[in-house]
Amino acid sequence: SGANANKIIVPAGQVLDASAGTFTPSVDQILQVKRNYAPNVSGGIVINTTSLVASGISVLITPKLSNSLILIDLNISMVQANSSASSLTARMYVNGSQMPSGSGYHIGYNGYGANEYSPMCFGGFYQASSTSSLTFEAYAQSNGGGQVRLVHPAASWSITAWEIKQ
Repeated sequence: SGANANKIIVPAGQVLDASAGTFTPSVDQILQVKRNYAPNVSGGIVINTTSLVASGISVLITPKLSNSLILIDLNISMVQANSSASSLTARMYVNGSQMPSGSGYHIGYNGYGANEYSPMCFGGFYQASSTSSLTFEAYAQSNGGGQVRLVHPAASWSITAWEIKQ
């Protein structure tokens, strides 16, 4: 009770050791962050199929709690639809399936001659339902079958997953 009711006061010269106990995080607290980053992609990431294919831009996170919210951010510094016969679309997948509620332009669209050299960004979330590992990966396709680059040569990408307690 009183002014120090919800405080742990450690006297000077003493150490609080909680290594044997368990920590209970608060709601909305970040439990973990996983990030993959490629600063200078040699040759880029080329796509030349009209089917959605895995790009290799991925992050794996294993939730600590079964009901956590997973935030996902993807940043690609430069994409390129470098063929007049093509445009590029990209979508976010989780464990090999498109994320729920994802549209045809879930991550984005890039068209030749219009926004040919542009960044591509995505920010989304996924509700975990277990503590099984989750792999989030960008999938992409060339809408016309010509060569497109999800990542332009010498460009960079990063993908980050945050686990948030609910």
